[in-house]
Amino acid sequence: MTRQGGRQAGTPNKNKQFLLNRLKETFGADFEPVMKMSENTVFLQSIADESRASLTGLCSADVVDLEQIREATKAAMDLAKEANKEWDRIAKYTTPQLKAVENTFPDVVEVVEEMSDLDMARRIAFVLTKAVHDQENPHI
Repeated sequence: MTRQGGRQAGTPNKNKQFLLNRLKETFGADFEPVMKMSENTVFLQSIADESRASLTGLCSADVVDLEQIREATKAAMDLAKEANKEWDRIAKYTTPQLKAVENTFPDVVEVVEEMSDLDMARRIAFVLTKAVHDQENPHI
C-alpha cells in the first residue's frame, strides 16, 4: 500500500525542526545534539576515569586516610553511574530496541504422557543410578 498525502517519512515535525534550527543558530550550522551528547559523555567518562585513578593512588599511599578513601570511592562510583546513564542515553540512538512481546500462554499447561510400566521402571532406575553416581563422585 502506498502512502498518500502528509509529509515524507523521516521529516521532522515543526516543533522539532524549529528547535533544531534554533540550536544550530546558537551553536553553529553543524551542531548535532546526539554528537554533542556523545562529546559531553566522553568528557564525563574521562572525569570518572581520573577519579578512579586518584582513588587507586589514595589506596596505595604509605599513610591511608579511610575517610578520604570512603569519600573518593563514593565520588568515583557516582561519576561512573552518571557516565553509564549518559552512555545508555546515547545507546538508545545507536542500538536497535527489541519489541515487547505479550505472553499468550495459559497460566497452567497440562501435560499428559502415557507411559508403560516398563518405561516408568527404566526412568526410575536411571534417576536412582544417577543419584548414586553423584554421591560417589560429587565433583564430576
